[in-house]
Amino acid sequence: MAEICVMVEQKQGWMTRCIVLTPSASWSEWVNRLAAAAERHNFKLVVFHDDCQEDWGPDDNRIFLTSNPKFIQPAAMAHVALIVVDVQTAAPQTSVMTGAQGRDAVIDASRLLVETLLTPASCIVTDGSLASTGRQVELFPGFSVEAPEPAMIGAQSDLDRASAAAFEVYRNGLPPTGATFEWSHNLFLYDPRRRDERINIQELDMTGGPRSLVHGPDMILPPGEWEVAAQFSMDLAGSVHGLRIEWGIGDDFTSFDVTPSREGVFKLTISHIFTSVGPVELRVKLTEGCMGGYFEFHGARLKLIQANSFSRVLSAIGQDIP
Repeated sequence: MAEICVMVEQKQGWMTRCIVLTPSASWSEWVNRLAAAAERHNFKLVVFHDDCQEDWGPDDNRIFLTSNPKFIQPAAMAHVALIVVDVQTAAPQTSVMTGAQGRDAVIDASRLLVETLLTPASCIVTDGSLASTGRQVELFPGFSVEAPEPAMIGAQSDLDRASAAAFEVYRNGLPPTGATFEWSHNLFLYDPRRRDERINIQELDMTGGPRSLVHGPDMILPPGEWEVAAQFSMDLAGSVHGLRIEWGIGDDFTSFDVTPSREGVFKLTISHIFTSVGPVELRVKLTEGCMGGYFEFHGARLKLIQANSFSRVLSAIGQDIP
């Protein structure tokens, strides 16, 4: 029986069987196999990508499948299955399915992964669970499907590789306390000044007034206390000017001021308690005017210090549905 996290608020609906399948390179193959399994069990698989309003009542033989947990409307005793697999390919497939490009696709993929894993469910299928229990999966009582093998991954962009590394933390579902992973410098946005003159986007000329040097990645994290270790290097001219590190969501953040006062490579660690789901940002700001200097951002390492004390229950959803 899967342990679930009761977090995402859902209005009581009318769907008796729901599947949330997050975007991945194997998404289409999953849909094909689920449709075939539904036919074998005298069900009809309905794939939808918006807020489905149609209500067929309690004798419905349909299984509703979507990639966005906000669209399901489960009844009080509904069967709800979550399939969160091939997480390393979530961003490029989100781009295919939604049309979002670049960082927007990564942000959208992170939201779908986290919000799906926070959804109350009777069954959760992950890369980790498939590796430990095999590929034959019972999603509902009497309804099973053989999971497809992970799709082959072709050529990847730097951003695809960065998102794959970031999403690996969801391989086994919601990350446990102590989980760590990397955010590559490719996930962040940088001060646009003299952008065309740079060899590498993350290498910045600090000359100018106070401003944000680095910010992002605006991805979604599960609530909890998260520690971030920002890594960067500075030359001597830049190091004598003050920096502010901010870590949080919008105006809810923790900050730390520092003036390194020497050249070198630095790692600054800061933690913040996130009580809600939203786009998280690490911001590195220059706090004073600068006549010259060099700053290079190397990315960040995240660690979950303490997962939120969600109400965790052993799922009993769907026991009364025949």
